[in-house]
Amino acid sequence: MTFFFLLIGLEMKFHLVEGEHKNKKKLILPAAAALGGVVVPVLIYMFFNYDKPGLIKG
Repeated sequence: MTFFFLLIGLEMKFHLVEGEHKNKKKLILPAAAALGGVVVPVLIYMFFNYDKPGLIKG
């Protein structure tokens, strides 16, 4: 699994430095999608469990 994340990190570095995401304007949509992919599930979880303080605190 360590090698997988190393490979992903190297791929990201390549695309940010020399690849298709060199232009910062082209990076906005993938970055927004990644952020939404993290934030939206958290909001959905909190919406359905807002009345259960033990579940919200973790």
